[in-house]
Amino acid sequence: MTESAPQSPPEPGGLADSQDLAAGTGDAEDASEGHGGPAADSGTAEGTGPGVPGAEAAAGLAELAAAAAQRAARALAGGDIATAISELDAARDSTAQARRLARATTGRSARAGSGMRPGQLRDRVRDHLACHPGTSLTPYEIARVLGNSAGAVANALDRLVELGHAELASEHPRRYITTAAAASAS
Repeated sequence: MTESAPQSPPEPGGLADSQDLAAGTGDAEDASEGHGGPAADSGTAEGTGPGVPGAEAAAGLAELAAAAAQRAARALAGGDIATAISELDAARDSTAQARRLARATTGRSARAGSGMRPGQLRDRVRDHLACHPGTSLTPYEIARVLGNSAGAVANALDRLVELGHAELASEHPRRYITTAAAASAS
């Protein structure tokens, strides 16, 4: 990275201020003027904040992204387009990783079924069937309750039939019911 000449302070409300607010580094009083900026969100939602695994890492990555964005702005102001592009790429990558970490710490994922251990959906489907003994359910009905795709639930049900924890109650439409042994075990 090339060193650029010292710059004069930017004008209030100029490009640098908007970049600082977008990066979360602007003044708290500027951001809290009803604009919904970083100061408007205190980060006190359940499952977030300091001490939560991954939250500190996400915050650190967000700071890295903000620093890279600031370096890109300085490089662009100095006329170094290649460095600015490189720094913007670094900011984008850090921001994406911080977003993934933040979502992981709050329990919100892009897909309802992502992040599950192997067999976890099958266990959830088995438990759902056990909670409804004597009721035949379609994969779609179970999927709506569990928040997974009907195809994934159908695969889990097929495996439960193989293991003897569920029975195919009807072929068209495919409906499943828990077995007597599985119902008495829970």
